[in-house]
Amino acid sequence: MAYVFSLQRRLGTTLCHRRVTSEDMVNWTRYSVVIEKYQPAVNGVYLGDIETGSAVVDTNNTAGFGVNAVVAILTQMADGIQQQSLFYSTDNGYMFTPFSGNPVMPNPDPTAKPAFWNPKVIWDGASAHWVMALAEGNKLASTLPQT
Repeated sequence: MAYVFSLQRRLGTTLCHRRVTSEDMVNWTRYSVVIEKYQPAVNGVYLGDIETGSAVVDTNNTAGFGVNAVVAILTQMADGIQQQSLFYSTDNGYMFTPFSGNPVMPNPDPTAKPAFWNPKVIWDGASAHWVMALAEGNKLASTLPQT
């Protein structure tokens, strides 16, 4: 079974993330919206549209949201400023909750408004850390935890 969270246009220009599954990677079943567009942070700060990113299943609860929580890191953009936010699901990806500390990675130079998007997150078991790669301007950047 394959699970995908697709970015989809809804009601004209509004985008949302929807859960879809497939047994054969050809035929897909769509489910309800799991992350709505235009989500404010829990503290009420408007972080903008939810765009591209990646999701992982945290089988060992390394992020602290529970065993097998689905953790998504997604780009949000407001006023041309892209930054990274975290959303998590404790019900196998049927609904996501925004992390209260969003953005988890603010744009490094918001006045210049560089491209800073499309995070890909993986667990590096050898170093026991989460690692993220993302586009930054015209280059690819990666983040490693501070030691």
